[in-house]
Amino acid sequence: MTMARNKEALFLTITEDVRSRHYLNVGSLLAGIGMECYVGKASSPKQFKKSLSENKVDYLILSGHGMECCFTDKDLLKMPWEDVALDICETNCLHKNAVVFMYCCQGGSKEVVDLLLDTCSKIKYVVGTPEDATPTEFMLVVNNLIYCLEVRKISIESAVKLVSQVIGKKFVVHSL
Repeated sequence: MTMARNKEALFLTITEDVRSRHYLNVGSLLAGIGMECYVGKASSPKQFKKSLSENKVDYLILSGHGMECCFTDKDLLKMPWEDVALDICETNCLHKNAVVFMYCCQGGSKEVVDLLLDTCSKIKYVVGTPEDATPTEFMLVVNNLIYCLEVRKISIESAVKLVSQVIGKKFVVHSL
């Protein structure tokens, strides 16, 4: 009899705007439900790709600023969404049926999600908001979404809908 492996998440941030309390909060919740949460910080595309390559995860949480054109720190780092998707594919960092959570504004816009899904077939689910949201709102959504999926065993579509209602922001899930 094989034991089920513990699920894992990577909270990868490219901006100092999301303070450590956000990834510590998410990590604490995940530890409380038996999951491992790795934290990556990147200030260059090379560091971003290296952080992705270090672990294979069930949840990839991409934290930064989102614009229609790119994933950015609003300063020096501006990664086109296509490069983000290519890095995810090339590093093979996602387990089957993994969820990519866009902890950034515009991360749930149809244009951004379509580009991610079309560029990398290894991405199964993308969750994000097409609206602006605060870091605290993102933190609450991630915590509640993972709780609904892992503890309550709710489908991803139902979990996103429920969490959106609780938070009062439109979050969406797109799948391949």
